[in-house]
Amino acid sequence: MMDIIYSKNPGTLILVSGDADFIIPLDKAKEKNWRIEIWSWSRGISNELKKFPYLSLEDHFKSFAYITEQHATDKRHTLEISGDIIKSWKCKNEPIMECFRALNLLCQFHWEDDTTAHLYFDSESKLIHARDWLSKSYPDLLVNDPFLIVTMTESMMLV
Repeated sequence: MMDIIYSKNPGTLILVSGDADFIIPLDKAKEKNWRIEIWSWSRGISNELKKFPYLSLEDHFKSFAYITEQHATDKRHTLEISGDIIKSWKCKNEPIMECFRALNLLCQFHWEDDTTAHLYFDSESKLIHARDWLSKSYPDLLVNDPFLIVTMTESMMLV
């Protein structure tokens, strides 16, 4: 960091950390007219770094964090995606993450196998928004709401 501060023209230096060990290079950067931003978790930022402009990661974590464990609690808000198109995806997590980011949702999913994933949502309305977004963005992708199928089947049995 010090090499850049002394050898490059001043610009913006963004530190993604709350660690006070960076205070000396940041003070030097400020002396050299660098614009400084600190990006950190609210609980993890040291008092020494609070004198610099600060951005809380709590406001942005949905754009970079995701959970890839099987959801054990509420199966009603599970969306299943599948299809051979998934094999052609360079990074098979990226289209799923793209959907969650577009809808500003915490990304939670689990791969059942190479071509089937379960996506988890906090509510039915969020699931429906994701289903519609995925169907529009990836028309060759099979997008199913298993709970909806069960509910419809149960309703048909009551008739």
